Amino acid sequence: MKRKGFAYLDTIACVLVIAAVCMAFTGFWPNQDNPYKSYSLQAMAWLNGRLDLGQDYPWLELAVFQERYYVSFPPFPSLVLLPLCLLFGMNTPDHWIMLSLLCISTLYAQKLYQLVRPCDEDEKLWVLFLIAGNGLLNISLQGWVWHMAQGMSFALSLMALYYARAGKGGVSLTCWMAAVGCRPMVAVYLPYFVLLFAKHEKGLEAGKARNARRYIRWCIGPILLLMFYMTLNQARFGSPFEFGHNYLPEFVRAEEGQFSLEYFKKNWAELFRAPEMDASSHRLRFYTYDCQAVWAVNPMLPLAVLAFLWDWVKRKLHLNLENALLIAGVTAHMLIVLCHRTLGGWQFGNRYIVDILPFVFDGLLTWMPKNFSKLGRIACCEGIVLNVAGLIATYNHWI
Repeated sequence: MKRKGFAYLDTIACVLVIAAVCMAFTGFWPNQDNPYKSYSLQAMAWLNGRLDLGQDYPWLELAVFQERYYVSFPPFPSLVLLPLCLLFGMNTPDHWIMLSLLCISTLYAQKLYQLVRPCDEDEKLWVLFLIAGNGLLNISLQGWVWHMAQGMSFALSLMALYYARAGKGGVSLTCWMAAVGCRPMVAVYLPYFVLLFAKHEKGLEAGKARNARRYIRWCIGPILLLMFYMTLNQARFGSPFEFGHNYLPEFVRAEEGQFSLEYFKKNWAELFRAPEMDASSHRLRFYTYDCQAVWAVNPMLPLAVLAFLWDWVKRKLHLNLENALLIAGVTAHMLIVLCHRTLGGWQFGNRYIVDILPFVFDGLLTWMPKNFSKLGRIACCEGIVLNVAGLIATYNHWI
């Protein structure tokens, strides 16, 4: 059945209802001010003809380099905010942007599902599971600088995956490079995207010259974005590969720096630690700093592992190249996260894991058998209830 654009509205409406419940119980409505608007500060600085911010903002995470203060987060969200800063100055509608990104993520998750598994009646279940049951909601209520980077990367990653599978290589690569400009670790999935393009191109017949021209056009968008990132980094920090995070005071003071294998053991333990029973109050105690219980807060991860093992056994332990590159990308991404000095600070759940979920979702769509729906419903309910309750409890300081 052919879908029209408005046919996705019911899924988006369900997501917005869940988000509205979270807002009602936390008081985080989208018309409120945003104290952590580093991207708007950076965009305004560009409009005023400077690369640094001109002063310190003590409540923000800023890189300090040669006695100047810079936004250290990768710059793509500031590009998006440039026209809004021209219109509204520093009063950019950051929280509304996050809700828009939540809707875009829902739309492209459903479009991706329909492309990979057409005529599947459970598409809304799995889309709601991804969007509301795995931690994305925890970063979608506020347009804080940390959350905007992740929300934008999540939406762009889903768009890149959808357009790659639809054979629109130029759009896909541009979305992927834009996502890299929000969360650089997404760069590890480039080989997987190249393979998806190759699979789609294999069935097409065209002359070599025509193909070459098309591939060159595909590269224009991502190369322009890459040149912008590298030029900006070179102008600010003297290195095309330095966004500035290594100059955050937190990492300058750290003996092992921003990334180190020394952090792996501690982070691994935190990622899987279960809630504990408080001896005095006899209440279950959840953690609100760094990670916890990835198997419960991000239930799509263990479900994807189970689906992959099912598919792998069905294929008589044969691992095709597509699966190998996706698993390699997810593993590399996870390893980088686990070697980072922190795992996201104050939060409910595991917000760094959210960056990986679009690619896990893409793999799950190809691996899971048709009779996975019952297990999916259980995991979906558990994920939504735990994440919504945990979000509300965390922001109200009940836990």
